Amino acid sequence: MRRRAALTTVVLSLAPVLALPLLQGPAAAQAAPQVEVVPLVFTVETGPDDVPCEVLGDLYLPSTATAASPAAAILATNGFGGSKDDAGERGNATVARHYAERGYVGLSYSGLGFGGSGCEITLDQREWDGRVGDALAQFLGGREDLATRDGQPYDIGGVVRTEDDGLEHDPVLGMIGVSYGGEVQFATASFGRVDTIVPQITWNDLSYSLAPSNTDQLRDGDDPRSVSASVGVSKVGWTSLFFALGLTQDVSNARPEDLVGQLEAANACPNFDARACAAIVDLASDGAPSQDTLDFARGASVASYLDEIDVPVLLSQGQADTLFNLQEAIATWSALRERDVPVKMVWQSWGHSTATPVPGELDQRRPAQETFLADLYARWFDHHLLGIGPEPSYDTEYFRDWAYDGDTRADVAEAYASAPGYPVAPTSRLLLSGSDLLVPSTEQVVDGSAQFAAVVPAGLPSSYSEFPVVAQDGAPTDAPGTFAQFTTPPLAEDLDLAGVPALTVSLSRTLPAVPLADGAGDLVLFAKLYDTAPDGTVTLQHKLVSAVRITDFAEPVRIELPGVVQRFPAGHTLSVVLAASDAGYRGNLVPGDVTVTTTAAQPGVLELPVLPAARGRTPVALPPAAAPAPAPAGESLPATGASALLPLAAVLLLVGAGEVRRRRTA
Repeated sequence: MRRRAALTTVVLSLAPVLALPLLQGPAAAQAAPQVEVVPLVFTVETGPDDVPCEVLGDLYLPSTATAASPAAAILATNGFGGSKDDAGERGNATVARHYAERGYVGLSYSGLGFGGSGCEITLDQREWDGRVGDALAQFLGGREDLATRDGQPYDIGGVVRTEDDGLEHDPVLGMIGVSYGGEVQFATASFGRVDTIVPQITWNDLSYSLAPSNTDQLRDGDDPRSVSASVGVSKVGWTSLFFALGLTQDVSNARPEDLVGQLEAANACPNFDARACAAIVDLASDGAPSQDTLDFARGASVASYLDEIDVPVLLSQGQADTLFNLQEAIATWSALRERDVPVKMVWQSWGHSTATPVPGELDQRRPAQETFLADLYARWFDHHLLGIGPEPSYDTEYFRDWAYDGDTRADVAEAYASAPGYPVAPTSRLLLSGSDLLVPSTEQVVDGSAQFAAVVPAGLPSSYSEFPVVAQDGAPTDAPGTFAQFTTPPLAEDLDLAGVPALTVSLSRTLPAVPLADGAGDLVLFAKLYDTAPDGTVTLQHKLVSAVRITDFAEPVRIELPGVVQRFPAGHTLSVVLAASDAGYRGNLVPGDVTVTTTAAQPGVLELPVLPAARGRTPVALPPAAAPAPAPAGESLPATGASALLPLAAVLLLVGAGEVRRRRTA
């Protein structure tokens, strides 16, 4: 691991006068330099067979970066469906220009299969997208045979600082990007030419992201490559959206054959690597990934090569994210921390489900010091690439929406809190009692059970939380008889959570007396926390649900709920819900009755990561009151408009192709 920052600290402490040239870098710049944008075409060899691919990029050259005074570089990466030209508060082009105006050399590029770049979408496979990123790093480090401008060879001209640590063409380089552009940073860094990365709202294990089963993802430093062989539940909403975005990147490349036939054969999707195509169809067929899909998805995940990441990492994960939840960042953080890799974790207000940061949180169209996260990222790069500024704190920071009041950087800073690491908060327990209660002590537990029906995917889902992009508004709904709900009495005081709750329950299931195909008898459930106000309004924080596939009922099942930072105000009630379906997922294949049993000897347990109250005690003070009135059914599904047609068409196409394949192989 490179230790330039430590060396610089020693030099500064021994001879402050020597630091004066360094302090005139980005952190101390008073006026932004002029920035020239140079459009480039890169020809790189990638993949296990050295396939040539053309990659489009824009180089952002600050006037202060010269061969006589070279600068560090920032490589900006695009999200899925994006390109080098992405604008907005955190797009590629915005980020590259932002850092160029701070004195860095910026390079924004379109990943494989996106924004005019060639080759196919491989979902950030290391041997493909990682090699592309490493080739661009070599270009920044002075390699001369990769880039052309207007058809003529282009040389970076020594304007980027390099280092001599055993690798040829090795620049002083950081990377930053969102989602798909976060994972490629890990893939690129594994080749050794990147000095620090800032991956935002990205994944640890793509097999978990697209088909989670929240009973088996490993934590706390266990080898992430030994994830349990049990399979999860397909996020058909997000999967179909990805398929639609990738398919429309280059419709002109579509083959004339029937697309459904291609999908069913799983051998060709326009713009997708055939393995990605097969995985997409597999997830749509019966909702459970095959071993081939698991292997491909994990191969596209940092979980499979985390031991090769040894540069400082700032993980910036979204609390409002039903695609890549907080568990993803926690898994990566835990594995890196176990190996003493410098790592910081930030849980921010925004994510894939709510894409816009709150005012004052992140806008890289403005100077870094004006928004909280931009300032954090800039200080991280300044320290780790230039040795400027103090050592960052390698802690966990999280956004508390109940503490946010205003629209400035200072207001956002007030809303963020920190903890030395993870877990953030100590655990408190509530117990399931009878058929519908949550109580604080075993003395209050009453023997009982709750029964509901599991439903099959031939009909409409019986529960709604969201359908990505198409329908994210409206209250959550659960059809009567298709869920179990255990609820506290009205809370005596505010209850603040920060972390990953967990539910341990005793379950049983009655199936129809007919022969079942392998896996058809698995039980798929969805766990979630509801906040019900005194007026009956039901809130599901950021639409977060936790899917689980259950095959063994002999012992109580422990289910991780989605990670949250959430306040349940005094007077509200908290409910844990187990539902038989969710609109964003592929559900149960056969009907059946599900029973949740609780007894005083073996009650169900809800573990909650509860932040201490201001006066220093854990605020779980629940009076032994009668069961609250049932919550209202809530609103119907939100209406969809024209913007919904693309992902909805993809859903129909994928599910149809999957059904054909499933029936043929049954």
